[in-house]
Amino acid sequence: MNNNSNKFLGLNPSLEIYLPLNENNGTIKKDYSILKRNATAINGALPYQDHPYISGGYCTKFDGINDYASTDTNITFKDTGYLTFEFRINCNQTLTRQPIIHHGLASGVQRHLIIFRDASSDTLGIIYGDGVAPRTVPVQSFFTSVNNIWVKCKINIDFINNIIKVYKNNVLFAIPVIANKPILFPTQDIKIFIGYYSLTNVYLTGKLSDIKIYNRFI
Repeated sequence: MNNNSNKFLGLNPSLEIYLPLNENNGTIKKDYSILKRNATAINGALPYQDHPYISGGYCTKFDGINDYASTDTNITFKDTGYLTFEFRINCNQTLTRQPIIHHGLASGVQRHLIIFRDASSDTLGIIYGDGVAPRTVPVQSFFTSVNNIWVKCKINIDFINNIIKVYKNNVLFAIPVIANKPILFPTQDIKIFIGYYSLTNVYLTGKLSDIKIYNRFI
């Protein structure tokens, strides 16, 4: 995707943040939404030319040791009752849980949302709060057949009706059962971390691009 396309998409008023992560140098990860909440690569998360879907072919590569990216400022999502998360990822199984997008600390009472790949598994996971404890929704086999292959993930969350829909490469993949309700909207005023979960010090090993978060269904 070129910069003109980025700017056009960024005019969408429901777009909370859009990080293409496709810079070919430096540590600044530009937010193309109208809110302009840039992120910074930390500890050497590197531009990497290995992306078939965007002009120039750059993404951001994470080493799984200590590098990640985070927004420069705290972010509070507009509570519309809905969120959509989109991203492209290229990764493989590791022995530890791999965080992808992390907003808010997971606790029983704090509202948070964490998206990750589970340890030694092809399972995509989503952690939310229900007011009692952190709850995990497993989306089993999401990464089957796409280890070390680029895959597009979209997650629709309906906090009003407690529904999650997960799409793989634009095709509906799963509507997981929500055993613990409600799914509370993540209202913490906190930075978004990419490739890192601060509470347990775990990191992503892989490549990411095209992170978009909307406050409605897309």
